[in-house]
Amino acid sequence: MNISLHLTNRCNFSCKYCYVNKENPIDMSWDTAKKAIDMAVKMSSTKTGISFFGGEPLLRKDLIKEIVTYCEEIHQKTNIKFYYNMTSNGTLLDEDFLIYARQKRISIALSHDGIREAHDANRVTKNQKVSFDMVDEKCELLLKYNPYASVIMVLNPNTAEYVYKSVVHLFNKGFKYIIMSMNYGAAWDDKALKVLKNQYKKLSKLYYEKSMANEKFFLAPFDYKILSHVDNEKFKSSPCSLGKSHLTITADGSIYPCTQLINDENLLMGHVESGITRTAFYEDKEASKKPCLECAIKDRCNHTCSCINKQASGDIYKISPVLCAHEKMIIFITDALAAKLYKAKNKTFLNKHYNELYPFTSVIEDLLKKKEEKTQ
Repeated sequence: MNISLHLTNRCNFSCKYCYVNKENPIDMSWDTAKKAIDMAVKMSSTKTGISFFGGEPLLRKDLIKEIVTYCEEIHQKTNIKFYYNMTSNGTLLDEDFLIYARQKRISIALSHDGIREAHDANRVTKNQKVSFDMVDEKCELLLKYNPYASVIMVLNPNTAEYVYKSVVHLFNKGFKYIIMSMNYGAAWDDKALKVLKNQYKKLSKLYYEKSMANEKFFLAPFDYKILSHVDNEKFKSSPCSLGKSHLTITADGSIYPCTQLINDENLLMGHVESGITRTAFYEDKEASKKPCLECAIKDRCNHTCSCINKQASGDIYKISPVLCAHEKMIIFITDALAAKLYKAKNKTFLNKHYNELYPFTSVIEDLLKKKEEKTQ
């Protein structure tokens, strides 16, 4: 079982597309956090994943440390392994916490929208001040302690024209794992989607060049869509389970099926005090597939993701035209890219997508290379 803990809905930012309701500031209590962990452990067999969310989770560094200590105590008693991750805007990152996160193996993803024009368009402080410099300067510090840290770049219509330059900027900062996350709830129109398509085409060329240069990197959604073709069974085996393998607990202890669905009382599953009181959502989970049965890419599309559907259309089972257009766009571009790299027998591409051991051997290669550089 994986759980997301909304440690607080407070934030030092006021992002234009944030889905967290911060009208009533609430911090999660230790008692609520403890009950959420105990609930997850009862539903787990050998491992439990814990994600720290906000607002800005680093406003609750104290609670993060309490939670990790408690999980370590549980591990000693039950042998259940815990895995931690968090998403942060980065402004509160400091050396002490990064050392702690490395020791406790807390994976940190940085929210960063790329170049100044893109980042400052939607990410401002509570005082409406731009935040690019505050976030950008933390990249080097984060990567110093976690070279494999990922960065999440949100795509919006008003910043679509900057996508290529933003990805290049983040690669140049040293990130090897870049996740482009589409804001499906934004006002995408045909013009904005066309701009995004042209940016994706430019990124396709960049992906090809970096692969041919045998650089190690991960770029989503490109790599996800290539996976959906190379190993479709694996791609299909991880559908949206809506509250079955993942739960979100808000600061007040309410239980929801997903992080992005916490503001919908119709999807409330229970409370840590009373437990889970609802597990099914509508009678027909297959309803979202019906409009897509004749589509050639139905098995490679995100149309079954309840969170995306909710964000895009307001209904967990209603597929939006924006999602449909985006999926067709990205799959067409990545298929052409993958075919080109496969034909070239590119070593990096083949290892990444056809060698199951590559994630492990790649890390070993990096460690040996780093050790060799130190001895020179």
